[in-house]
Amino acid sequence: MANETKLSSIINPQVLADMIETKLVNAMKFTPICKVDNTLVGRAGDTVMLPRYAYIGDADDVAELEDIGIAELTATTQAVQVKKVGKGATISDEAVLSGYGDPIGEIGNQLLTSIASKVDNDVLAALDNATFVHPVVSVTPNEVNNALVKLGEDFEGDKYLFVSPSTYAALRDASDWIPASEIAAGAVLRGTVGMIYGCYVVITNKITTTDTAYIVKPGAVALFMKRGTQVESARNIVNKSTTFTADKHYAVYLYDSSKVVKLGAAELTELEVKQKASISDGKAEFIITGYPTNLSYGWKAYAATGLNTALSVAVGDDFDNGTGKTHEAFAAEYVPGFAYAAVADKYFQIIYVDAAGKIRGTGNVKIATMIS
Repeated sequence: MANETKLSSIINPQVLADMIETKLVNAMKFTPICKVDNTLVGRAGDTVMLPRYAYIGDADDVAELEDIGIAELTATTQAVQVKKVGKGATISDEAVLSGYGDPIGEIGNQLLTSIASKVDNDVLAALDNATFVHPVVSVTPNEVNNALVKLGEDFEGDKYLFVSPSTYAALRDASDWIPASEIAAGAVLRGTVGMIYGCYVVITNKITTTDTAYIVKPGAVALFMKRGTQVESARNIVNKSTTFTADKHYAVYLYDSSKVVKLGAAELTELEVKQKASISDGKAEFIITGYPTNLSYGWKAYAATGLNTALSVAVGDDFDNGTGKTHEAFAAEYVPGFAYAAVADKYFQIIYVDAAGKIRGTGNVKIATMIS
């Protein structure tokens, strides 16, 4: 029959490959903020040396007729492993020829989703190498605002805040929340649901906890493509099916660490507390080592003295120093240089609390009559 339907006409791996490669960037949530580079395409080798440029320095004053200072652009390199990712699917001849739905298109979409999700995972893993880390018990509007300080003078420009669905639920109730419907056409990422403190907020299921989020500026991560998506197929003549595989070669790394801040799970800060001098007139002064001097607005430190034993606390505990409450003894805020009532063999302890009323650090010392 001259007009018979042939599987070779229906199943075209190259068509699938072109479709996947064309749609891949749109399918990847994190990629639009990456520095995408195709210079590795066609080059041999599975490990590449990728650049990281150093700042040439601030401009100098230049007097009339004087030469402008010339700086050399320098770069360090980082060895990055090129990886191959892939996925496959098998379809029977009956499913292809049934004419029900679009099975070949479905395979393409499934492979597309699979590869896009994997690339996104690797970009997220690169973001996790951030050098700027703002520890939090949970991601709140106040913590986002405080974390932005770590960007320094690079605060301006587009910024994206990647959060879990649970964190989004907490952010959208803030007074500073701007819904997506009121944002000017500037967000380039799908999944953008609003804005807070100048950050486009993007929900991703790849972040599953409320104590992790990432503030990212475009260009923070570099995505170097080694080979575009390749789709191949193979026939199984025994069970009359066709197997498709799709693979992609690329390298991902943190290109500019100054453009990302990780809001990460906080750990209890263990403060070192020392008695400064011997007890005098029933009082003593205590020195705290490790107590942060650049705490965000709203953080407070509380002290208690004359404790029989130091109180055990954990990061994230709710601080409550009301009458009859767990932290009742910590009624007064800690004041450096203040002489506190002191009784030998009792304990002096300090606790510091964040703006949300969560305990973030503690330290204690056993009070001594004499200090040698």
